[in-house]
Amino acid sequence: MADYRDLCSWINDMKAVISADELAKDVAGAEALLESHQEHRGEIDAREDSFMQTAEAGQKLLDEGIEQSNEVRDKLTHLAQEKASLLSLWEERRILYEQCMDLQLFYRDTEQAETWMTKQETFLSNDDLGDNLDSVESLIKKHEDFEKSLAAQEEKINALDEFATKLIQGQHYAAGDVGRRRASLLDRRKQLMKKVKFIDIVNACSNTKRFDLSQKHILFNVDASERRHQLENSYRLQQFDRDCDEMVGWIKEKLKTAKDDSYLDPTNIRGKLQKHLNYEQELKANKNRLDDINLVGSSLVKEKHYAASHVQDRLSEVNGMWDELVDATAKKGAKLKEAGDQQQFNRNIEDIELWLSELEGQLASEDYGKDLISVQNLQKKLGLLESDYNAHQDRIDVVKKQAQIFHDGGHFDAPMILRKEEALRSRFLTASVICYCLKEGSYLLQFFGPYRIVTMAIAIQNYYCRYDALRDPLNARKDKLGESLRGNQLFRDIDDELAWIREKEQIAGSSNRGRDLIGVQNLIKKQQALIAEIANHESQVEHVGEAAEI
Repeated sequence: MADYRDLCSWINDMKAVISADELAKDVAGAEALLESHQEHRGEIDAREDSFMQTAEAGQKLLDEGIEQSNEVRDKLTHLAQEKASLLSLWEERRILYEQCMDLQLFYRDTEQAETWMTKQETFLSNDDLGDNLDSVESLIKKHEDFEKSLAAQEEKINALDEFATKLIQGQHYAAGDVGRRRASLLDRRKQLMKKVKFIDIVNACSNTKRFDLSQKHILFNVDASERRHQLENSYRLQQFDRDCDEMVGWIKEKLKTAKDDSYLDPTNIRGKLQKHLNYEQELKANKNRLDDINLVGSSLVKEKHYAASHVQDRLSEVNGMWDELVDATAKKGAKLKEAGDQQQFNRNIEDIELWLSELEGQLASEDYGKDLISVQNLQKKLGLLESDYNAHQDRIDVVKKQAQIFHDGGHFDAPMILRKEEALRSRFLTASVICYCLKEGSYLLQFFGPYRIVTMAIAIQNYYCRYDALRDPLNARKDKLGESLRGNQLFRDIDDELAWIREKEQIAGSSNRGRDLIGVQNLIKKQQALIAEIANHESQVEHVGEAAEI
């Protein structure tokens, strides 16, 4: 019985192994599949002795007439059936794998034949029939070589046809696909042979030296008017391509100018602006060329010219490059204007700095007067300086506003502009502190001296700048703390809602159905109250959900 069980288990395993193999997708895979399948047969044959020994042992038990004779007989019968089933499965898979091998061979040979025919169709699609005797003879020689190749390939295609017929008649599992591929292959061969016969006529005419241009037109079944129309279309296409090439070349040349960075050099900005205006006028003057190209191209496409797709591509190319040129020109014009504005800004800065230098020089004077009258005169001068200082406050504000406009507008040199404005404002503020000290703190001057006062003024100004610089970090921290507060508030609200949901789930999931009428009525009231509470609570859940999305 142990041998019986072992053999039955082995049979089941072998069936699973044999059935597990998938069909191959190429010749090499089919060969490997058949080889592997043959190895399975070797394993089956190697078990033959075990089958015979088990059968003999069973028969011996039957001959001895043991009590389990019926069971032994059933086991022997079942084992024989399983073995026969295994052999039948192996044979079925062998036939299937051999069919797979035949199919892959057919596919391979068909693909090779189709590749060959594609090359020959390309050869035959050449409508050059020569324009003199030498060229015709050369074409004939090439055609003779082609015919030799055709004769050799004809045998292969006939063999493929016979092979396909054999597969179809043999009820191959892919007979439908084989039939379609064969039909496609034979149809392509038929079309190829038509072209071959056509060229044979041409060759015959060439051999009789009666192969002139009019005969070519007759052979190709193209009359003179059609040929002229085709030539005219070709001529229009060539003109269109030439105009496109010239336009593309002109645009590429202009793009070099439009994309240069001459605006970075502040030298002669006014002249560069004028040159750019002339450049823009040149673009407008050449817009007519683009319009003509679009008009001709659109006409060709509308007429369904044989190269309509090519024409459309060229139109897209030219218009795309023109748009790029217009965009680059506009950007350069804007940059030049920015450079001009910056130049004027720098002049204003220089004027104010010159005034500041004069003011700082007067404020640094060590003349504090020798008597009452001289001191009073100096105080009057200081008052005039203070008035002059206050009068320049508006100019400083204008410079600051202009610098901010440059920054917000994305000026190409905005960082440098901001640094200049900040340096000017720093000097102006320092001068303000010095003026204040000179006006209100004469005792400080007497005690510390003018240079110490200047140092103190600069220190005060630096502390002011540091204080002012804290504003952005403070605002940033305020914003982040606000975000953190909203996030933690949201998490707490979510936890509260989840706790509420768990509480209501316990109530809703209660298995209490009531024991009497009053109990059931009370449960119904509780259920209705729960439903009402859930409905009323829905707005709170939606509010938390909306907060999470924000």
